[in-house]
Amino acid sequence: MNSAAHAVLGVALLARGPDRRHVAPVLTGSLLPDLPLFLFYGWQKLVLGAPESHVWGAAYFESSWQAFFDLFNSIPLAALGFGASLWTRSRGAALFCAALLLHALGDLPLHREDAHGHLYPLSDWRFVSPFSYWDPRHHGARVGLAELLAMAAASWVLWRRFQHRLGRVGLVAVNALSLAAWIAFHGLQIGWGSEAGPAGRSGWNAEPLGPPAAAPWDPPANRARRTAVESGKLRLEETSSAERQGGFPWRPT
Repeated sequence: MNSAAHAVLGVALLARGPDRRHVAPVLTGSLLPDLPLFLFYGWQKLVLGAPESHVWGAAYFESSWQAFFDLFNSIPLAALGFGASLWTRSRGAALFCAALLLHALGDLPLHREDAHGHLYPLSDWRFVSPFSYWDPRHHGARVGLAELLAMAAASWVLWRRFQHRLGRVGLVAVNALSLAAWIAFHGLQIGWGSEAGPAGRSGWNAEPLGPPAAAPWDPPANRARRTAVESGKLRLEETSSAERQGGFPWRPT
């Protein structure tokens, strides 16, 4: 799921009641797991100047970056923190950890080759879902549309729950920007046989990001997949076919 959807849904589901003090820990827990991705992208693009194909096709799968991502998306660690917060009767910490858990559970069924290791540090198992929250080749446009509708419903709940003017302006802005991003990335075409690609190009045949997906139940294959990338056995062209066609180069987080 996109960061904005995590934030809106998290606050709607967990920050119950009119007390705005509950919003901050929930909002922080909803957004924190995506922070490593923003840091990773900033480092790759602003410091190293890497092309998009290398960022998402090779660098993303390096074991050091994967461990960094997994640390912030770990269900066992978030559950441990939630249990500790209940033990110490810290409501703010409990809401923060509950938001971390909700974020991980929201991401779990919507990632393919870019799946996180949600059982870190107990296992490096990764669920390679048949659905992607962004990839048009794996129902990304329809999943994104469903995400927008869920955000709109959650925003209506928050609009009625909180009367703060700035918060309402923020809700409108977040929904508007998310809709604009969906249109820019997927276009207005949603094919039922094969979805449209970036900028609304149907029949998009860009090569998959990263190496081929392993079976969801096969952790050794996942490890071999990442090892192959790091050893240079699997290489991507410097310019993906999407970029050659002039497609939208941004990949949502």
